[in-house]
Amino acid sequence: MHSIEDFNFKNIEAIKGELLLVEDTQGNSLSVTVRGVRTGSAHSDDYESFTTHLVDNEPQRIPQGSYNFSHSKIGQHFLFCTATSATDYEIVINRSKISQSPP
Repeated sequence: MHSIEDFNFKNIEAIKGELLLVEDTQGNSLSVTVRGVRTGSAHSDDYESFTTHLVDNEPQRIPQGSYNFSHSKIGQHFLFCTATSATDYEIVINRSKISQSPP
């Protein structure tokens, strides 16, 4: 697993249109496309609030739940996902940003 901080608005925006691998705890996997990412009203310099929109080419393959999501540019992350239609899914992130002090 990678740091959850790697799953951020900037990195997800950079992979828009690319495939994201989704894997359940039994090792079943499929790929979905990152359709887009949208900031929430609380998004600021100190707080991340965004929704990642995913689309599948077949209906109803991902039940609501937590899965490993991975991509070579962001690593692997265990995240909660919910369906918004038969082929559309979303991951919602709301968290304080970790401040990084200069070395």
